[in-house]
Amino acid sequence: MGHCIRAFLGNSERINSLADAYARTPIQLPQGLSMLFLTDDLFDAIAESVNVEDEIVVAGLNYFTSAIAFVLAEHSQNGKMAYFETEYFGGSGAQAAILYENGTPKFPAMFTDDTKGIALAEKRAINMVLKEFDVLILSGMDEFDSVGLGNFRRMDD
Repeated sequence: MGHCIRAFLGNSERINSLADAYARTPIQLPQGLSMLFLTDDLFDAIAESVNVEDEIVVAGLNYFTSAIAFVLAEHSQNGKMAYFETEYFGGSGAQAAILYENGTPKFPAMFTDDTKGIALAEKRAINMVLKEFDVLILSGMDEFDSVGLGNFRRMDD
């Protein structure tokens, strides 16, 4: 079973504001978080609306362009917002995430490559970002599953 998504993640107020700016519908998650898929259509809408040269900013984050970075910076003023990508099939794959706080990256983008064996849950990029949102870990789960991200396998779900 695969897992291939790219999305913005943050508290519901911030994600709802981003979704409203592009007439999209966010996905409400547990623990006060929400997610907004970066569909091809939204990617194009952001690129058209932001007046920056649109190029990939971080190798390994395939859709993290200067326009996406601009949107993260804009919507993380006075708070936090993250962006992440996953690409897994049959338990093997990779994930990457970046967290912005108060308009700037809090730390460099993080990457987890599970193609050569499964990384420890606490070392996975998305879990590291979710810790910054103070996600409470539910019994027998990691941060990723505690907020229900495992329920979204593809963006067209």
